[in-house]
Amino acid sequence: PTICNFINSQKKKSILPTNNCIIIEKFSLTDGEYLCFHSFMGRETNQTISNLLINFLKNLNIDPINYYANEYSVCIFFMHKTEIKVSILDDFFAQEFKNIDFLNSLIAKKIFKEVAFISGLVNKNSIEKKFKKKFVNCDILFDTLMKYDPEHIILKITREEIQNHFLKKSQFYKLKEINYQFVELDQISEFSRIIINEKEKIKISELL
Repeated sequence: PTICNFINSQKKKSILPTNNCIIIEKFSLTDGEYLCFHSFMGRETNQTISNLLINFLKNLNIDPINYYANEYSVCIFFMHKTEIKVSILDDFFAQEFKNIDFLNSLIAKKIFKEVAFISGLVNKNSIEKKFKKKFVNCDILFDTLMKYDPEHIILKITREEIQNHFLKKSQFYKLKEINYQFVELDQISEFSRIIINEKEKIKISELL
């Protein structure tokens, strides 16, 4: 009965997924606006969706604040109402993702740090133990290389590692063959309530 009530409530407030079709919901709450992708394709896929979609929206001057991701969904939060419509989502999915510069993705600095440690470019022991200061040296180094030496071998390796991460661990490219249904809701759906109620959320300004 509990599961049936959950499904019926989702159907009443929004829609249910079908074969080869994901749900994208947009709705407002008291604290802002949410855009939720219910792909049911795993955390890696949803993480990848969030990385690419956030970068895409930023290029349109639509700035998210944070996002949530789990095995089933990813939900992006905005402090204000947005003009996100079907046409914007169509443009997002119509991209040739193979041409994306992965160094501009949110996960780039995290993987750069790992490559820098392994290569000996950065000495792990020289970095302070406090978590907030752990990434400072690598962040500055990454930004400096991106600005003054974008063809540096460490950046090339980082770009390859990021691309491998997206290709091997994510089903994101399957979305090119999957349809989606976009719905604007006047209240939060059951699917979206689950992801929003999760404790862990990631600020856009933070590393993944």
